[in-house]
Parts: sequence; structure tokens; C-alpha cells
Amino acid sequence: MIPAGNECYHETNGSIHAFGHEWSEADLDAALNSEVSAAVYDCEGNKDLQSMLKLVETTDFENGELEKVLSCNDKLKPWQVGEAIAGCYLEKHRNCCFPWPNSRDVRRPGSSLPGADLVGFITEDDNIRFAFGEVKTSEQEMWPPQVCRGRSGTHSLGAQIEDLCLQDKIKIHIFKYLGHRVGLSSERSRSVAIQFRNAATRFLNNHDDVYVVGFLVRDVEPKAADFDALLTRISKIKPNTTTVELFALYLPKGRICTLAKTIERVRKDGAA
Repeated sequence: MIPAGNECYHETNGSIHAFGHEWSEADLDAALNSEVSAAVYDCEGNKDLQSMLKLVETTDFENGELEKVLSCNDKLKPWQVGEAIAGCYLEKHRNCCFPWPNSRDVRRPGSSLPGADLVGFITEDDNIRFAFGEVKTSEQEMWPPQVCRGRSGTHSLGAQIEDLCLQDKIKIHIFKYLGHRVGLSSERSRSVAIQFRNAATRFLNNHDDVYVVGFLVRDVEPKAADFDALLTRISKIKPNTTTVELFALYLPKGRICTLAKTIERVRKDGAA
């Protein structure tokens, strides 16, 4: 269950929209105990892997080793839960599809990946195109938080949204990444292959014809000031055929620092 939450603000600048929504304690707990927990631990991917490896299981010992391997996870950080919240929220409320979590591409614990945090598709009136998203999680009590400010750091939300709008090399790299992943199709991902082909038709005709989303997860008082500067900045550089939306999801105060422990407890209790 991924609640929409109460709308706190809806700002526009040209064709760019910025939304602020607020979750209650009940909203957050419902999300963490359902889709978000499953996304953090990639339950779907582990089930696929377990099913495939049944072909090589021969002893109880090996079965136990498989369970141990699949349950081995790095210590969670709040931003990982924030990223899962953002992905689940956009899938539920913006008709997006992000087929694979970033965790499947990490080759070394703790390493970061280039490109966008969220990579997939958006369906709009039966038309499909690529969706690229960046997510920031912040409990800093300032509006906007440091993670949204300018190009002072290439990892700021503003800089990353700008790059996804303007840097053709980044978009082409993500396009090829998706293509390679779709090529490794399983039974479940055949529908993903159809989405990729439809989105690829639009992308190859116009590399700017994509959906770009910036998502901010916070646990402070909701304020439209979080996006005021970013709305102005992106409206000046956005290609006409690129759709940009900004979302801020405000959690109950003080909950970001508890996200990892809550998710770990959910998994231990078997709710995911």
C-alpha cells in the first residue's frame, strides 16, 4: 500500500510541476510494511534466483547455503529506503515502471552507480516513453536542503536533473543499459521488452522525448520553498519535448533516521 498522502502544495513554472505531499505515521508504516520493504530487499529478484537455482540444489546443506546467500544484505542506509519509497510512489501514482532495483547492478558493497537512480518507463494515455529519476533523502532543517542547491556539487538534485535534460550521452547510456537488461528477458520481463520497444521508438526519433523526475524525501515541515529555485532554473533550460516533474514527500518528523531499522524489523518479522 502506497498512500498518495495529503497535498501540501502544487507549484508550476511554465510546463514544470512541483508537488508536495505529506504522509502520516499510518501512511508511512503501511508503505514500509508492503511494497517498500519488498523493493529494498528485492524480494521479486530473489524469488527468480531461487527458482532458477533449484536446478542445482541437491542437499539440505546446499539449500541452507542458498538461503544464507539470498538473505545476506549490506547494512541499510536511510537513502536506500528513500529511493525505494520514491520508486514505489511513482509506480503507484504516476503510472511508472522501474523494472530493476539498482542493487542488482552493484558489484561491490557500498559502491555507487552512474546514471539515474530510477530507470524505466512511464505510460501516458497508452503511450510509453522512458522515465529517468533522481532521488534525494534529507532530514536537514533548511528549505531547500543542501542536496537541492545549485551546481555546487555534481550530485545535487538540480545538477542531476539538468544533466538528464541536457546531456545526450547520459540518456544514450541509460537507453543502452535498459536494452541490455531487457535482452536478458525472463518470463516476467517479456512485458518490459514490449515497453522498451515502444519507448525506444520515441527516443530514437527524439532523444529529448523523455520523462524526468526529481524526488525529495524529507521529515521536516512541508514548504514549497524546497523547489522554488529549482523550478525557475529547470524551466530555463528544459527542452520542449522533455517532461519534468518534481515531488517532495514529507514523512513524520524524525522518521528518516529510523527508516533502516524499521525496514530491517519488518523483514525479520516476515511482513515483506
